[in-house]
Amino acid sequence: MFREVLERNPRSAAAYVGLGKIASASSDFPLAVEHLETARKLDPAASEINYLLGLAYRGMGQREKATELIAQRGEREVDLHDSLISDVMALSTGMRVHQLRGTALYQQGLYQQALEEFRKAVEADPDEALVRTNLGLTLAVLGDFAGAKREFDEALRLDPEDMYAHANMGALHAQLGRDAKAVEHYEKAVSLDPGQLQAHNDLADALRRLGRFEDSLKHYRQVVEGDPRDAKARLSEALALVKLQRYAEARERLDEAHSALPEQRSILAALVRVLAAAPNDEVRDGRRALQLARDLVAKEMSVEDLQTLAMVAAENGVFREAIRFQSRAVEWVEYAGLTDQLATLQGTLRNYQAGRPCREPWPPGHPLLEPRPLNAARPEPRARGS
Repeated sequence: MFREVLERNPRSAAAYVGLGKIASASSDFPLAVEHLETARKLDPAASEINYLLGLAYRGMGQREKATELIAQRGEREVDLHDSLISDVMALSTGMRVHQLRGTALYQQGLYQQALEEFRKAVEADPDEALVRTNLGLTLAVLGDFAGAKREFDEALRLDPEDMYAHANMGALHAQLGRDAKAVEHYEKAVSLDPGQLQAHNDLADALRRLGRFEDSLKHYRQVVEGDPRDAKARLSEALALVKLQRYAEARERLDEAHSALPEQRSILAALVRVLAAAPNDEVRDGRRALQLARDLVAKEMSVEDLQTLAMVAAENGVFREAIRFQSRAVEWVEYAGLTDQLATLQGTLRNYQAGRPCREPWPPGHPLLEPRPLNAARPEPRARGS
């Protein structure tokens, strides 16, 4: 309809503004800039265009230009000289348009503006579960957890089978440290849509935090098979196997992960630890661990890297180097005041000094093996499109 206006009046700034808004809502920011720049030339007094244009430039990553234009935002709207354009602009107050605008703003990180649009969408259609969910996730990201829960509850009342509402409610409970409740909603989400990899991954993470390592494995496997480049899921799957003391399977998974993602340092470090310190003789391979560990050596290494290199040196009988690396790790922890880690590191150091290699890739309670409840200050629910 906007294009029909332009056929009748090629100089309709309002029609170009409408096309620009549609392009922005579809995340086609270069096209949005093209339409809105044309509108600004045709109606330079319409200061409302500056704000819309600024958002489009921000979507393109041109933040400096975006900031300048947004600062020039005004209240002067484009002139409407056509009865058809008036009819088209009247369509822009419905639920769907506010939903599209809110989603586009959310994806740009403009959460407060997105909140306003989602609230308008709810006002336009309070019985639509979709907009209740999107309003809830925006409230959550702004820190209003109670408000977010009310909206998710309402979305589920309206549509108990809404997969997105269950997934977002699960994310909210997880971020507040309520993993048992999170699992209930994540399980419902994946039962409604088994192809939702993010929900499978979130469910697996929550199960691990609850100590249900065996249950987490099938969900990590679903993620890895659906997205072989998901490094986090691959590593988490292997660590769950380590926790279950299934070291041969863990090594197999880490080998697969390293072959698929050789650039992932976290996967490489985990593989080296299993090769160097697994309690099973048939799993360990000190020579290969030494070869792979060379890629971990850097000018600046973390305390975890130092411990890994110490394990490799000890497995290969080079205890002088093992003692050197482990001593540096102990010094680092002492300097940082991490007293909860000190006793474990010192115990391992004494073993190396006595000529005994490590047979525990990660000590009990290590956060990689036993992730703690999130209890984050701010959840990270996912935006849902139209």
